[in-house]
Amino acid sequence: MTNLKSDLTDQQSLTIMSFISGKNYSLAAQTILSSDNYLERRYQLLLPVNMLIGHSLECYLKSILYKGGLSEADIRRDFGHDLVKLHPEATKHGMELSDKFYALMALHAKGHSKETDYAFRYPKRGAEFFDMKPDVLIENLKIIDSEFGLFINPEEYLSP
Repeated sequence: MTNLKSDLTDQQSLTIMSFISGKNYSLAAQTILSSDNYLERRYQLLLPVNMLIGHSLECYLKSILYKGGLSEADIRRDFGHDLVKLHPEATKHGMELSDKFYALMALHAKGHSKETDYAFRYPKRGAEFFDMKPDVLIENLKIIDSEFGLFINPEEYLSP
């Protein structure tokens, strides 16, 4: 576990913990995508990878909202796990999002929204899952990890 500064406010703790969670879910997805047998097992791993990527995006977006001052109760009440709702709210807090982010959002937002009854979280018949090239997904995730890191600046929350 990362060593957080002892004098963080609750809001700062929520910000950094949400950021760290986003980064860890991204790392888990990248680890699966880069495994030697991913391609031969991709149809069994497609749903878990989509869930990990979507949850990473959710945590990253929530870290922006926490940094912007929204409370945990407000985020839970107004946005829940819904990427379609979280994304526009996060952009109001000053982060400019890249094409790589929008590419992943285009693939994952609906499956992580009320609109599809959270199809990636609770799969149902007819749900669409996306099978992108693993190297493209890994590249996009690494870029997004870096961009959110620059915006959140985790070093300001961590002990040396």
